[in-house]
Amino acid sequence: MSKFKDPIRDGLGRGWKVLGGKHAALPEKISCDVAIIGSGAGAGISAELLARAGLSVVIIEEGPLKSSSDFNQLESEAYKDLYQEGAGRRTKDKAIGILQGRSVGGSTTVNWTSSFRTPPGTLAYWQAHFGLTDYSVEALAPYFAQAEARLNRGLSDLNAAEVALAISQATYTQVIGNPPAQLQPAQTVDRFGPRNREDAIQISYTQHPAVMAAGFDVDVASTSIRVAESSLMPTITLQGSASKSRDNDPTLGTRGTDQASAIAALNQPIYDGGTAASQTRQAKEVTSQSRLVLEQVRNQTRTAATGAWVANEGAKVAVTAAESEVRAANVALLGVQREAQAGQRTTVDVLNALQDLTNARARLILAQRDRVIASYTLLGAVGRLDVKTLGLNTPDYLPEVHYHQVRDAWHGLRTPAGQ
Repeated sequence: MSKFKDPIRDGLGRGWKVLGGKHAALPEKISCDVAIIGSGAGAGISAELLARAGLSVVIIEEGPLKSSSDFNQLESEAYKDLYQEGAGRRTKDKAIGILQGRSVGGSTTVNWTSSFRTPPGTLAYWQAHFGLTDYSVEALAPYFAQAEARLNRGLSDLNAAEVALAISQATYTQVIGNPPAQLQPAQTVDRFGPRNREDAIQISYTQHPAVMAAGFDVDVASTSIRVAESSLMPTITLQGSASKSRDNDPTLGTRGTDQASAIAALNQPIYDGGTAASQTRQAKEVTSQSRLVLEQVRNQTRTAATGAWVANEGAKVAVTAAESEVRAANVALLGVQREAQAGQRTTVDVLNALQDLTNARARLILAQRDRVIASYTLLGAVGRLDVKTLGLNTPDYLPEVHYHQVRDAWHGLRTPAGQ
């Protein structure tokens, strides 16, 4: 038994329509546009192209439908189930054995690495003995090239998608802490955001953490001015003491002493070498600098909020346009398929229309992703991208709570959490 995923059973589970054998009884009559005898490599590609062109296709195979789950490595069973004439088929002169498949998939089920261009000698033989004059190297070259190009492009796209998926899974695990599992499409957070551009700018002025931090820096610098000016003010020092004593002597009697004293001192700075004045001027300059920084931060926040608002509105338009493109591509594909049925379009035209639809769907998915990211970016630009606003079930760090937990601690090295 193979340990790899069984594509046949997966297809049956997705609803492949299979008649005959153990799957379902064969009806007396089957209506279709094209009937293909045999299910090998050529039949598979032909059926795909015809089905994509909108035709009803039936593949007829005399052998059973077998998959990797049915293989048991017993040649005695494999020969009679999977090969023509029990693997006893030979050339006309009986000189060479032909291991030709007799099951769904034809020889591709029993042979490996057999997908290659038909050799020129084989094509010449077909032309000479079977009258297939249209099957020349030149005539078939475009079709071979088309199949090879599709295969290589598909392999390249698959590899790029697998690499991107692995990177995304690693990034998700790094950010969230757990590997992704049973994910759901993300929703926008417009309900927490501003109503218009002016509202976005106003909210960013008052709620953005960078603006609030710069405002606190201005308050601290303004307080530093008053602290520096206080060194020029007079200082009053008042010191008082009181004592009371009693001396009991049997011969002299009791003698007591009461003492009290108060000392007041007034100090007025007269000359300090300009230290206080220079510190005051420095504090004022720092305050002016802090105000300039506050204005700069406000300007940056206003620019970020405006840009995020415009980007979010643009993302909405992009999603609407992508949805319209998908609807139009669907209509165009149906039209091309009908024209192909009438003989006015080729299979390549149908494939091109199908590719346009696939590309439109991919652009819609990217637009929806950008739409969600833009809404979160806008929320962050106005200062509302936090645990409380989003209602996340996670603890929020509050500095003031931590401060009050350790403010009155006289000793000890442990944190409030016991570490």
